[in-house]
Amino acid sequence: MSRDYMNIRSVRNIESASGWAGYSTNLTSTKRVALNRLRLGAVVWAHIPFAERAGEKIRPAVVLSASTHQVSVLPMTTSMRRFRLPELYVEVKDLGAAGLTRSTGIGSYPVVVDRIEVVDLVGTLAAPDLERMLAASTAVAA
Repeated sequence: MSRDYMNIRSVRNIESASGWAGYSTNLTSTKRVALNRLRLGAVVWAHIPFAERAGEKIRPAVVLSASTHQVSVLPMTTSMRRFRLPELYVEVKDLGAAGLTRSTGIGSYPVVVDRIEVVDLVGTLAAPDLERMLAASTAVAA
């Protein structure tokens, strides 16, 4: 099944009537996040490709901009390795507003993903977090 028809939020277990009782398959449906909700500072879960190797991971990200087919985001991480390079990450102070539960850092390098790769909208960065993120990404770009 193509990932175009998959969405993590709506997983169902199906029992097969042909003797496969107990065998479960993840069947899901697509539900795009509305384009008008993908504004600067929106926190989303999205399929983010790895920078150094093939593959991807579903992780939180902050929306920078969005068009009909593509979304520019800054990937977020909960990994403690972010503290080794603090100049590359901005810590989210207001986790509740962002819809997050764990200490999280916002990366400084944007990634462009297809809009279908955005799985869910979970929150919005608080104004102080957004200001610090924009200042840090401007400093990295310079």
